[in-house]
Parts: sequence; structure tokens; C-alpha cells
Amino acid sequence: MHYLYLVLYLCIAILFSNVGAAEAKKFEKGKILAGYDDGFFLASSDGNFRLEPSFALQLQHKVEIKERDNDTNGFFIRRGRVKFEGNALTKDLTYEIEFDMGTPDEGDPQFDLKDLYFDYLLNSRLHIKAGQFKTPFGFQELTSSKKLQFVDRSLASEEFVQGSDIGVMFWGPDEGAPVEYYLGAFNGDGDNNFNGNTDLIYVGNISYMPLGKYKKGESDLKGEKNPRLVFGLGGIYGPNAADGDDIYTLAGNAGLKYSGLSIRGEYFYRDNLDDTSIDASSGDAHGFYTQAGYFFVPKKLEFALRASQFYREGDFDDEEEYSVGMNYFFFGNKLKIQMDYTLNIDENKSEGDDLKDHIVRTQFQMAF
Repeated sequence: MHYLYLVLYLCIAILFSNVGAAEAKKFEKGKILAGYDDGFFLASSDGNFRLEPSFALQLQHKVEIKERDNDTNGFFIRRGRVKFEGNALTKDLTYEIEFDMGTPDEGDPQFDLKDLYFDYLLNSRLHIKAGQFKTPFGFQELTSSKKLQFVDRSLASEEFVQGSDIGVMFWGPDEGAPVEYYLGAFNGDGDNNFNGNTDLIYVGNISYMPLGKYKKGESDLKGEKNPRLVFGLGGIYGPNAADGDDIYTLAGNAGLKYSGLSIRGEYFYRDNLDDTSIDASSGDAHGFYTQAGYFFVPKKLEFALRASQFYREGDFDDEEEYSVGMNYFFFGNKLKIQMDYTLNIDENKSEGDDLKDHIVRTQFQMAF
């Protein structure tokens, strides 16, 4: 463990010595550039400083018809994101700050910090990224919420992923390379939290794209003229934050895009090595999702299907969902409307029957 800290500190020291050298240079005086390049930007004439502000709104209407609970019907702001990104001091040092002002879940803050990190290009094949950001695990989890094929992520993805956390990660070479790798260490307590113990979790991911760059958006909005494939493996190892049980979670994924058709799937496996936890989200389990979509009107109208399930060992309930969706793109992912219907089945093991919920969601998205 101490060797890991030593390596980390040395890398950060090298990073800032390089940045310091760049800062010591006399920056060229010139005009501030401003404009629009797939988003608004401000930049120095030498390119060493750049700021790109952006905004995303997802307004959702949701109807839930529940078998043994109160039905619901209402509007809410699913996400209201404000983001600032760019580079500073040198083109090799990038940063991102993102806040969410969506309608909070009960107990969550109204104004939530999502991401705050820097990313430094150490050499042509290696980056170091540090701060708060998504841990590199979960094919669907790492897809931007603005580029999902359904209104939200699958049941299995929500069950097994770690989400955002505070830590440090090495990755490379660059997004879109035939092989991408990610390896990081994180607190394991989620976003905006101190580490409550001395343990860390370790997360890794590798992706292979044999036929060229596979864009991470779920729909084939571009209408790829040549097939695009991706295969990936990922893993998490470390103690559960609640009770300290050692847990490892593995995932494998695959995806295809071609001529308006998109197919993807992911399988998860979780093993609690200590088996002392009474938390359903920490026990032995496995699950998957698979989904497919097709543009019946190229770049405009898409229909999609999805199935997702997870199975928990012991007395914890299993769950499954089946969804059908429709998307209409006015201006790509920057302006679109999504509608989906989901049948959610909760296997109520304690009472020996299944609980079925019907969910209808409509979501309007604007991003710029």
C-alpha cells in the first residue's frame, strides 16, 4: 500500500514540475479568442488556456403504477447540469468542473458537485487524472447521460457500478484508440465524501475497438457506414464502505453500431469474499442488460428495446425489467425528446410472489 502512495506522489511531483516549467515561460501576448466549435469557448491565442462552458437540462414526466404502493404522476428536473472544462497553463493539462441542480432525491443536496478534476498528459500514451469523477467501471455508466438510448440507465447497471468517487487514475493512450486502458484507486465512499477508513478500492477497465473508433453514445446517430465494434472488461476490488467486507465485481461488455442499428450488452458478477454483510447491494449477485435500437428515419426517429435482470444470493429480492422506447432527435443529442415504457418485476422472496410496476417516462433534453 505504501509503495502505491509513493508512486502516486512521485507522479504528481513530476506533473507539477512540468507544469511549473510551462508556467515559467513568458506567455505570448495576444488577443483572447471566442467563438463556437460544437460549444462556446474562450481561449488564449497560444492555446495554453481554454474555457468551455456548457449547460444541459433534462425535464422529465414520470407515471408509476405500483402494485402495492401509491401510484405517482409528476414532473421533475432529472438533471440540470452546468459544466466548465478546458485546459490551463498548457494544452496538456485539462480540467472539468460540473454541478447538478436537478430535483434531488430525498436527503440529497439541491446543489450537487458531480465532477472536479484535472487530467495531465504525461506522454503520448499515458494520462494521470485526479479529483472527483466517475470510476472507470461499467460500459453504460461511462456513457454520458445526454447520450443514453433510454431515459435512464438499466436496472443492472445501477445495481453494480460504483459511480463517482474521489481518487486518482492512470489511463491512455487517448479516447478512440484501438485499445483504451484505465486503472485507478479511489476512496470507495462515493462522491463528496471523506474516506471513513484506511482502505481504498481499486478499479480497472480495458476496451478493444477492432474496426475503428466506437463512439460512446448508445444510439448510432451518425449512421456508421462501416461496422464499429467494441469489447471490454472491467473490475472493482476493495472493502464495502458500510461494513468492510472485501468485495470484487467483474463486468464484460460488447457493442455494435452499423447503418443506424445499435446493439449492446453487459454482464456483471459480484462476489462478497467475507459474506458478513446484511446489505443487499453488497451480497453475491450477477446480472445483465441487453438493448438494441434502430433509426427508422435516419438521424431523427429511433425505436429501441431493452431487457435487464439481476439475481441476488440468499433472501434478497431479484429484479428484472423490460423496456420499449422511442427517441426523436431535433438537433442530435443537443435537442431531443425520449419516451419509454418499462415493466419492472420485483421477486418478493419473503412473501413468495412477484410485484409488478408499470413506468412511463417522457423526457425533453436540451444541451448547449
